[in-house]
Amino acid sequence: MKRQNILFVMVFGLILISLKLSAENPEGRFRIDAGDWFETRFDSPLDFNSSTPSFPSYLKDSSEKTELSVLLRYQLRQQLKNGNQIFNVSIQRIQANVPDINSNLLLGYDSYYPIYQDDKRQSEQFIQFEMEVTPEGYVSRFDSISGSLPVLNFDQIRSVKNSGITVGFKMTLPKRLIEIASAFITYLPLKSGVKNLKINSSDKEMKFETKQYSETPDLDVFQVSIDDSVSVEMRFLKKENIDMSVLVDASFPIPANTIIKGKLTGMENKEITIRLKEDYYEEYFEKKYFKTNSDGSFSYPMFLNRPYNLELNLGDERISFFLEPNDTLEIVEKPQKVERYSREATFYDKLPSPGYLINFSGLKGNASYNAKLSVEMDEWISFFVVPDNVQTFIKYNEEIIDNTNRLINQYRGKATESCINYYRSRIKYFLAMSKFYFANEAQRNYMMNTYTGKDSQEKATIDYPADFFLAADTLSAVMYPYEWCYYYRNFTKEAVDYKIKRLGKPVGGFNKSFYSDYYFERISLKGFPLYTMLYELLDEELRKGFNAANKIESFYQDFIHNCNDPALVNPLIKTHQTISKLAIGNTFPVKSYALKDNTVFDLNKYKGKPVCLVFLYSAKREINDFKSEIEKFESDEVEFLFVYIPNNYIDPTPVDSSILALPNVKLIEIQDDGIRDQILVAKMSKIFMLDKWLRIVEDDIPNPGNYIGFPDFENALKKAIEAKRFTKKQKASAIKTAGWSLGSILFTLMIVLWIYRVRIRNLKKKEAIKRQIKELEIKAIRSQMNPHFVFNALNSIQSLVNSSQYKETNVYLAKFSVLLRGVLNNSEKSKISLSDELEAVKLYCELEQLRFEFELQFEVEPDLDSDLIEIPGMIIQPLAENAVVHGLASLGKKGLLQIKINSCPEGLCVSVSDNGVGLPEREEDKLREKGYGLKLVEERLLILNQKDKKARLIVENNKGGQGTTARLIIPIDNV
Repeated sequence: MKRQNILFVMVFGLILISLKLSAENPEGRFRIDAGDWFETRFDSPLDFNSSTPSFPSYLKDSSEKTELSVLLRYQLRQQLKNGNQIFNVSIQRIQANVPDINSNLLLGYDSYYPIYQDDKRQSEQFIQFEMEVTPEGYVSRFDSISGSLPVLNFDQIRSVKNSGITVGFKMTLPKRLIEIASAFITYLPLKSGVKNLKINSSDKEMKFETKQYSETPDLDVFQVSIDDSVSVEMRFLKKENIDMSVLVDASFPIPANTIIKGKLTGMENKEITIRLKEDYYEEYFEKKYFKTNSDGSFSYPMFLNRPYNLELNLGDERISFFLEPNDTLEIVEKPQKVERYSREATFYDKLPSPGYLINFSGLKGNASYNAKLSVEMDEWISFFVVPDNVQTFIKYNEEIIDNTNRLINQYRGKATESCINYYRSRIKYFLAMSKFYFANEAQRNYMMNTYTGKDSQEKATIDYPADFFLAADTLSAVMYPYEWCYYYRNFTKEAVDYKIKRLGKPVGGFNKSFYSDYYFERISLKGFPLYTMLYELLDEELRKGFNAANKIESFYQDFIHNCNDPALVNPLIKTHQTISKLAIGNTFPVKSYALKDNTVFDLNKYKGKPVCLVFLYSAKREINDFKSEIEKFESDEVEFLFVYIPNNYIDPTPVDSSILALPNVKLIEIQDDGIRDQILVAKMSKIFMLDKWLRIVEDDIPNPGNYIGFPDFENALKKAIEAKRFTKKQKASAIKTAGWSLGSILFTLMIVLWIYRVRIRNLKKKEAIKRQIKELEIKAIRSQMNPHFVFNALNSIQSLVNSSQYKETNVYLAKFSVLLRGVLNNSEKSKISLSDELEAVKLYCELEQLRFEFELQFEVEPDLDSDLIEIPGMIIQPLAENAVVHGLASLGKKGLLQIKINSCPEGLCVSVSDNGVGLPEREEDKLREKGYGLKLVEERLLILNQKDKKARLIVENNKGGQGTTARLIIPIDNV
């Protein structure tokens, strides 16, 4: 029974402790772990007032509002015991637009694409903040911890034809905006009630009234009113308690906010892919893969952080749609495609009227009209063939514009405004791109006619109307919210190509190189067009091979330290890392390939024989170009391995069967197109020459069919055949390395052995010193209180008791007990403070005064801090005891004991003087021999001397008077 009671008490105690701990550690605002992070986007109007002198006055007066978008990352650093959380808040991206409707100017800033700097070897670091958040969701502290606020370099991003106006200005991002953005995201809606939010020392408060009105398995949905304004809906993640409406990315899984579903006849158990419409960079939108069910139905939820123009692929069927966060799209029927334009060089005189999908019922959900508009628009901007003359091309442009405007007007009020704006701008870039494409083709034909020497009429350039390029020249080229848009990117590319072709040989002409393109783009472009063009240029050069990559290493470093866009930087870094694996001399990194028949091909089986490894990405017929080169070598000399990478290219030209019949030729078809990134295929084909050990000998050999008569291919293959296991240089290097390694090992062993012996010797020496110190400390402790003194003290107490002097007895006993307690407490300490030592000596002297009635004088130098100075314990008491016993005992009240403490050059000087009888001549040494306490003092001083310290004890008669003085020199550091 007793045991059960004890168990009950223990369990109850544990419950109380757990309750107390939970009370002391309340749950934080965000229910995430230390190290977790999430990103949010904050959009706000940016007001420029008179305090911003660099802002042009005519733009200040613009009726158009200026938009600022800030991308912030919150990383939880620490969870405090009071429930507060400390976050590191960093600025990831800043975008701003300054439109002016009167002058048609558009200025902008994007921190992803700053002003390009040469020889930049360190990326820009924006300011980071430290934010403390309470469990209720309020910011209690917001401080900067590193970096500085970024300077916004606003540049003109849309040209104004013939205006002669170029605008640019700088301003520092107001810290206030970042504080508001950070404070707003931390606000925690309550189920009911009103809260006021006050940021730091600001007097302004924002009043929030919240009410929860619905919930889902993943979300709590609140109705929020701000400053009595119109209510808005805010969705919070149940688990993490984060506002879903501004969430962009996170280190933890984010629940879906958008769904695509449907049911299609004839599409049972089919693979479906969702990707960007242009399929440009997967860094902007990662491809989604799933399958339809056995009845053709499917449902795919996903998280979107921004609107996208996506494409759903079901085998050969494709459906495009414009999707925004919180959209639902249901597909129950496939739209029937209609070819709007002929693929010929001429166009229809009269185009079909648009709008045939307006009443199409195959798309449902709140995104159905956006999807219908997307399908329609794709038909109007299909790829075209360049017409024969400029008049036909102008007619084509006009009809596209008219029909697009008619189509958009029919969808206005049904499709969302963002969807309409996207397709309105996309058609502008498409038409601008087509103009430059038309001009580039015309310029190419003119240059080719000049080169071939045709008559002068064919050499004549085209006379364009005065305003032919006006729409293209005045487009917003530097900034566009949909960076992945194919027509926006190609508009920039075609514009640059047109400029280069018009300039001709001054920038490279027909013999363009990496350097000519690089420097031309540097001086011709800025913002996103500059960075995307440089990215493509660097990526193309890196994929040429290891030698080409080494030549442009400094340009690569400049790019990754200037560009802040992960969608451009990360793929380039990945390519750069891959090229190091493909360095000449390395073993080829990709040894096995998954074939179309689900078997695996192993390259290792060719080890022992040189291999010409050709990756084909366009057409299999390229194998025909190798026939003459293959015939130059015997079948046992080299193996020709052709790896065909699947693609959508259709070529009716067959492969020469006689080539594939050769015993040293093999063609394999793989099923994984990811091999392109592993071996950096960017051209129609890529050729590697491997030696017998499958090491890379050459990695950028031109296709022999494209360079007839050039010996590069044959020479590279001979180099692979003649490769040795080790070259003379490698052998010499190996011998040299082995010699140095052996010598280094022996030398290292000798050093280690010497260090070991020295260390052992020092350890033994230290142990001996420690033992000696311990023994001396034991001796000192045993001798700290003279047995005679204790005996005399007890006799004195007995005498006082017998004489009924109870008051004096109590005083004597009290002081004696304090002294004895202090001695015992300090017995285990090697050093004590000077103040404690002086207190013990003073108590000792006061006790002796009760017996001998001498006078005591203490003098301590005022500048000495006796609490900080440490000396060995009970090292002064033996000196005082000698002075009292041998010098003052017979003098009575005439006796005088002086103890002086002061600093000296050697350290601390302790002087103990008496006016007693003094010492006979030559008796100092005899005294020390008879004084056991003094002997221990000297031994303890010797210990200090062994630590490279100089300590001394001097006992001598006073000069010019009677008595003896004992001086103790103790070296210390803090006198």
